[in-house]
Amino acid sequence: MKPRQNFRQNLGQIAVNRDDPCELVRELISNSYDANARQIKVAVLPGDGLLFFDDGDGLSDTFHPRNDDLTPWIAFFSIGDSTKQKGAQIGYKCQGSKLCFASRRFGVLSRCEGESDWRWLRIENPKLVLDENFDLTPHPTDQPWKTLQEEIVSTRDNRTSAVLNHFGRDFFQSAFKTGTLLYIDGFEAAEFGKYFSCEDPTHSYLYNYIRFYTAHGDVRRLAERQGFEPRDIRLLADRAHPRESPRLQLWMDPGVFQTVPAGFPYLDLDDSAPVAVGPVEVNQLRAGRFHGRYASTIRHDGGHYEIVLAVDGKRRALEKYVALSRQGRDGRRSGVQLSKQRGAFVCSHGVRICSYNELFDSEILSAWRALQDGTDHFALMINGDFDLTINRNGLSNEGKRVLQDPGFVGQIGKFFDDCERAADGRVLKDLAQRLRRETFAHEENSATKQISELRERMRERAQFRLAGESYWNFSPLAGEEHFVGALFTMLAAKVPVEHALKRYWPRPITFSGQGIDALAVVDETRPLESLLSVEYKFAFSLEDEYNHLLHLTNLIVCWSIEGDAKSWPGTTVRDQFLYEGTVKELIEGECVQPAGGAASGATIGMVLRDIRDASGREFRNHEVRVVQLKALIDCTFDAEWRAPTIRGRR
Repeated sequence: MKPRQNFRQNLGQIAVNRDDPCELVRELISNSYDANARQIKVAVLPGDGLLFFDDGDGLSDTFHPRNDDLTPWIAFFSIGDSTKQKGAQIGYKCQGSKLCFASRRFGVLSRCEGESDWRWLRIENPKLVLDENFDLTPHPTDQPWKTLQEEIVSTRDNRTSAVLNHFGRDFFQSAFKTGTLLYIDGFEAAEFGKYFSCEDPTHSYLYNYIRFYTAHGDVRRLAERQGFEPRDIRLLADRAHPRESPRLQLWMDPGVFQTVPAGFPYLDLDDSAPVAVGPVEVNQLRAGRFHGRYASTIRHDGGHYEIVLAVDGKRRALEKYVALSRQGRDGRRSGVQLSKQRGAFVCSHGVRICSYNELFDSEILSAWRALQDGTDHFALMINGDFDLTINRNGLSNEGKRVLQDPGFVGQIGKFFDDCERAADGRVLKDLAQRLRRETFAHEENSATKQISELRERMRERAQFRLAGESYWNFSPLAGEEHFVGALFTMLAAKVPVEHALKRYWPRPITFSGQGIDALAVVDETRPLESLLSVEYKFAFSLEDEYNHLLHLTNLIVCWSIEGDAKSWPGTTVRDQFLYEGTVKELIEGECVQPAGGAASGATIGMVLRDIRDASGREFRNHEVRVVQLKALIDCTFDAEWRAPTIRGRR
C-alpha cells in the first residue's frame, strides 16, 4: 500500500495560486537569472498572451548529475522535482514555471550549448491535460523562426506580427544561440490588460512590477547616485547573483523593446536641490524631504544576510516615485501602490518577498520601535536565503524562526546602532527621535482626552449612599464589568455574617483579568473548602451566549439582568462551549427602605439548573446563581439613591 498524489489536481491548484497575475513574469525572470541569461525579452500579446525569451542555458534533455532520472526539460513540467540546488538558485522548489500552464495554449522552444537543433513542444489546455502519463518528448527543428510562427503562435494581428518579425531568422541566428522562448496564450488572469499594460514606464504596471518585485529589481544592487557609500556597494555586489544583470527589455507601445533598468529603484539623490530639512526640524513630518542611505551584511547560524535601509521623507517619496499610485488618487499612474513599497521587507536572493513590519515588535529593538510608526519614510530590505512558502509570497515557519531568533534580531539592532554612528546617521537618529516625540505626544493627548471624558461621564452615573456613611458611591456604566466586581468586593465586606442575604455576598479573595474573574469564600471558618467561582458583568442577557463554562461557574454578579423578570423562568441559557442550563427559579428579596419606610419586594436574580452539554450529559448537582447587584444592594442595605445629573450616552 503506497500513498498517491493527483498530479493534475495539484497542477491546477499551483497554476492559479497567485496574489498577482504578474507573478508569472516574476517566476520566469527568476528562472532566467538562474540560467545565467545575458538578455531577457518580454512581449505582451493580444488574447491575454505573453512571449518570454532569455538566452540562458536552455532546457536540456540530458539527465542531471544530481538527479540521474531527471532532465531540466522534464523538471520544467514537473511538480516538486528540480535540478536546482537550494541556496544557490532562486527557483529550487520548481513551482514557479507551473503558472505558465493556466492558459489555453503553451509553447516552448529551447536550445543548449553545443546542440545543432532547437527542441519545441506545444500543449493545448496544459492545466487540463498534463499528468504523469503525458508525453513530453520534444520535436526537433532547424528553423525555429518558422516553427514559432506556424506551429506555436495561434493569434494573428498587427501587434503579434510586429513581435514575430523581431523574432525572425536573423534573431535566432544571432541572439538565440542558447536559451528558451516561451509562448503563453489565453492566460487565466482577471483584468489581464490592467496588469500587463505596456504603455510608457510611468503608466505600465508590468514595467514597474518588474522593477519592484522581481530578481531584476535585486535589492542588493546599489549605486552611488542613490547615495550609498562605495564600500557598501561593493560589499553587497559581491553577494548578488549573477555579478552582471542581464539586459531585460519589455515590448512597449508604440512597438519597440525598451530596456528596464536593473536593481531595486531606490531613489536617486538630487544634487541640485537645496539641503533637505531634517526630520527634527521639519514642521510636519509628512512634509519631509530628508534622505539617508545605509547598508551592511551580517552572518547568522552559518548564513549570510544583507540589510539595506533607504530613508526618504514621505514628501520626497511622493514627489520622486512618479509612477507609483496613491490610494484614492491613481490617476493614470501604473497601479503599483506606493504605500506597499514602504516599511520593512523580507527578501530572498535579492527578490522582495513580503512586508515584515512586525520586526519592530521585538523587545530587542525597543530602542527603534518608533520606526514602526514611520514606515512612510523608509524602505528596509532584509535579504537572505529564507525558506519561503510554495508560492513564494510569504515565509515558511522555518523562515519565520530565523527572523524571530534573538541572535538574528540582535544583529538587526546592531545595524541600526551602527547606522546612527555613520556619516549621515543623523537622519536615522532624528527620524526615530521625531517619531518617538510624536508617538508620546499622541499617547499623551489620548490619555488626556480619556481622563477628561471619564471625568465628564461621572455625571451620567447614579449615586448611592449607605446609611451611616457620609460619602456617595457611584454606579458602573456599560462596559465596566471590573467596576461591578470592585463594588461587589467592597460591599461584601460590609454584610454581617448573620444577614439573611449573606449567601449572595461571598467574599472575593482574588481578581483576574483573564478567565474567571474571581474566587470567593462562602464559609469563613473553612475558606479553602468553600470557594466559589465568580464572574462579573455589567448586564446579563439570557439571549447572548455566556463566555465561560456554565458548569464551572457558581455565581454571576451583574449590575442588571436584561428583560422582564416574569419571562425568565423556563428560559434556556447557553455558553460558548455548547453547554446550556435552564432558569428554574427567581431569587426574591425585600428592599430595605430608608427612614423606616415600608419594605417592598424585588427580584434579586435567578437560579440556573439542569446544566448539560449537547450530547445530553448533565451536571445534576450544579447550579449557577445570577444576581443583580443594584437590586441586591437595595435588599441588603439601607441605601439612599440619587439620579445622574445628565442623561447617559448610548
